Amino acid sequence: MTLPLKREAATLFHFGGFTLDLQRRGLYRDGQRIHLTSKPLEVLIYLVENRGRLLEKRELLDAAWSGVFVTEDNLVQAIIEIRRALGDNKDDPRFIQTAPRQGYRFVAEASLGWTPVERPTATAKSLTVHESKRPLTSRLLSEAKGNPGGAALSISALVILSWWVSHLVCMCFFIMSDGKFSLTCLSRK
Repeated sequence: MTLPLKREAATLFHFGGFTLDLQRRGLYRDGQRIHLTSKPLEVLIYLVENRGRLLEKRELLDAAWSGVFVTEDNLVQAIIEIRRALGDNKDDPRFIQTAPRQGYRFVAEASLGWTPVERPTATAKSLTVHESKRPLTSRLLSEAKGNPGGAALSISALVILSWWVSHLVCMCFFIMSDGKFSLTCLSRK
């Protein structure tokens, strides 16, 4: 059974076999997360977002440590950690170039991308054999709990199903009380 998926875009930068995912706040290579602590990651993100431009040390410090007093040594240590994670060399840089007494420049080509992130919607839960034996109304109502969007979709599906099955036999009403839905049918005579 194919079910609808909700698609969201995640902002990505691709460079030299690496992927910098801004939404998940991580650096990846071949799908594996590469460990970077938070401040070096912030410095790398700022460098990549401003690729090709020489960034002064003060600008990088303000970007990663906004409002906190730190020395340039903190920035130097962050750059060392980033280079270690990227396998970069200060003397022959592929990614981060040092401008002595000035700052740093991200020199690699980087492409910006958006990748669909698939997340099942409330009614798109995969059904096990056991669940598929439950009545459809029961499955739809259990999916709707705690999800207003899923609840609206489930109510619509139940209304259509109820009308289709019993439009000549009874009228069905949905009543919501204490966050629970109940189905009431009145027989026609």
